Formats: sequence, structure tokens, C-alpha cells
Amino acid sequence: MKKTTILSGPTEIISTGTVISFEENPTNFIIELEGNFKLKVNMMFASDSTETYKTQVEFDEEKTELNLTFHNFNSPLGVGNKLPMSLGSFANKNIHLNYRVYSLENVSSKMIHYTFYRSIKEGE
Repeated sequence: MKKTTILSGPTEIISTGTVISFEENPTNFIIELEGNFKLKVNMMFASDSTETYKTQVEFDEEKTELNLTFHNFNSPLGVGNKLPMSLGSFANKNIHLNYRVYSLENVSSKMIHYTFYRSIKEGE
């Protein structure tokens, strides 16, 4: 079977796509790479009266899970990070995440565009 490799700048795209969450449930990504690397990224959404966009980041080292709680990501125009988010490194290659979240008014599900990257060269 042939393989497609996508490169962007100094990185290789290891996973990219669009997912629509099932109602208000978290969306979970499980990233597995060669050499026994496994990371679970959980995306959750919350709203409050401030209407300020905020991302809460918590890492559970024991479970190797990254919990991202997005507060007030309710825009049909989309909300996301300006720069790739660093998730750490494996085999001396950095792992990053970019995302955009879209939401229709009065709809609990979210459309998430995501891209996970890995540095091509060690240490970058």
C-alpha cells in the first residue's frame, strides 16, 4: 500500500481532519506513534457568563492524557489557537496541535478542525 506524507514547514503532519462532536460529549484523540508513544488528547467545552474565549490545559502524567477545556467557543466564525500548541516531544521530535472550533447558535455539538504535527528534525 502506498503512503501519503504531508509536510508543512519543519513538520510532518501525523493526523489532520474534521470531526463533529456528538452533542455535548468530549472529543478524544488517541495519538500512537512508532516506538511505544501514546497520548490521549481530550477536548471538552464549557460556557459561562463572561463570554471570554479561554483554553484550560491540564496534563495527567500518570495516564498520559492532555485535557483541553475550551470555554465559550460558541462562534459560527470559528475560534482557535494563533500558533501551534506544543504538546511535548517524543524521540527528540516535538509534537504540536492546531485547531479551529465552530459552533452553530443553540447547537451543543462542535465542529473541530485539527492538525497534529511532528518535527522532521530532532530538537525542532
